[in-house]
Amino acid sequence: MAGFAVLDMTYQASAEAAPVSLKGASLGVFVADAPVVITTNYDSVTGNDSISYVTYDVFDLNAAEDDEAYVVTKTHIENHTDAGWEGQVVGVGNTKLYLGHTYRVVVTGYQQIGKNFNPYRDIVVGTDTLYFTGSEPDYVYSDITLDSFTPVDSTISSADNFKLTLNYSGLVKIKQDETGIAGGQMREFIPFTAYEAVEPDNEGYSNQWVLSIDPTTAAGIEDRFVTINVVAEDQNGQRVRGNSGLRENTLRAIEFTLDYNGAELTVLPVQGVTEDLDSLYQFDVTAPDVIGLGSIDIAEAHVFDMLNTVDVPVVSATYVYDDPEVQEIADYINNASYEEAVAKYGQEATDKAYFATSNTMRLTLEEPIKAEGGYTLVIPAGYFTSGEQFDGVVSKSYEGFFTVKGEDVPVEVNYTTDPVNGSTVASLGDVTIDFVDYETDGVGTGSGMITIKKNGEQIARVDALNDDVNWGKYTIPVNQTEKGIYTIEIPEGYFLDPEGNNIPAITLEYGIGMATGINNAKTDAKAGATYTLSGVRVSGKLPAGLYIKGGKKVVVK
Repeated sequence: MAGFAVLDMTYQASAEAAPVSLKGASLGVFVADAPVVITTNYDSVTGNDSISYVTYDVFDLNAAEDDEAYVVTKTHIENHTDAGWEGQVVGVGNTKLYLGHTYRVVVTGYQQIGKNFNPYRDIVVGTDTLYFTGSEPDYVYSDITLDSFTPVDSTISSADNFKLTLNYSGLVKIKQDETGIAGGQMREFIPFTAYEAVEPDNEGYSNQWVLSIDPTTAAGIEDRFVTINVVAEDQNGQRVRGNSGLRENTLRAIEFTLDYNGAELTVLPVQGVTEDLDSLYQFDVTAPDVIGLGSIDIAEAHVFDMLNTVDVPVVSATYVYDDPEVQEIADYINNASYEEAVAKYGQEATDKAYFATSNTMRLTLEEPIKAEGGYTLVIPAGYFTSGEQFDGVVSKSYEGFFTVKGEDVPVEVNYTTDPVNGSTVASLGDVTIDFVDYETDGVGTGSGMITIKKNGEQIARVDALNDDVNWGKYTIPVNQTEKGIYTIEIPEGYFLDPEGNNIPAITLEYGIGMATGINNAKTDAKAGATYTLSGVRVSGKLPAGLYIKGGKKVVVK
């Protein structure tokens, strides 16, 4: 017997049309459900060499997109008459056949070996191929593109503001009957309530469109994630090319998150407060119902600062339980293993902890944040689930702001005073204080006033005056002559260093006509400074006598 061959394959576009042989034909369209008849050289063969049915498929050899290559997928024909194997063009709609495209038809004959046909089991008698071409001019897309849209994060946060703004590179019209929330098995297509062209031309074309859904309709959409289909045409009637569908069926499909439909999260650092924290490291996240992790990468939750110099991801999420015993065993399972927990705590207690549920999970950062500043924790939508397994909803997005006060590091300053702090004088006029490290950068003033006390009782409150030449030097007017112990109290933050940090409180003490006591003297903070007992700073080779150095009496012989 000669090899299997297709003698002819005819196609009849309509009942009124004459059948056309596909071999070498030029066609503009394949009509769905149109009759086809295949004849082969085996149609009259009987016995072991006979064929029980045929299959055929039609493939576009010049397809621009992989998903449009098959015009007709593999189709089974078992109805054999005197005319041949009679079948239909199988498809969901008519298919255009484009000029310059060659289409291949593959026909295969099978011998059935079981009760029911099965191309994967039955014997292939032979395969033959024929070709035809298309005649329909190919579709021309618009040159205009969708440049951008808002919200850029594809998230609708409120049913009261369900709005989408589309920005095109040229003038277009939105096809309202095809633009809206795509339907599905559980929901019909939902059009937008309003399609507003911004500054349209006389024919209603615009390069910016604002689409919105009224709050009542938006609140009735129960899905968390939806697909919004957008179809736009230019002034020539050509569609703006989208990311779904081809040619005259092209559209832009945009996945949106309806954040208002998710579960609300409550988030607190483990310290229980949001401000003036010593550090940021762990956060307790509580959902309305049983909490679980969603499908988002755990590191998508992260903490960053306002300058984007710090960005620390979350590295672990563990359950928080009210029962201390359950918490202990659950932590042990996480750090060791289930089997080791059984060995240590027993099967029953371990299973209780292993299957326990909670509304709270604890997020831990990759490292603690201790530097002073403001920080934002971002948890993307869908990061958690809330509710029993298979029945829960995903969480809303969360963004929270926290402040870290940082470690209290005292500001250290070096200063000298004239007269020297702790000295005995005949009278006190002006007392100068010189911050020796800041003579160029200068010292500023903050808040409060300087208090002057005599024998422990307040007698005046004054302000210091800055020196015109030495910016680190200030004069404090005291102007006292009566005998007594005088204390000058400079509060913390009265003086500020060049970076604006509070200079700690400073207390100066002087005696008029009486000693203050050397042990109480606060002398020059510069190491090695030497003074006479009357407060005069001296240096070099000193004559024999008693001096003050580093706050202590020294004797020079």
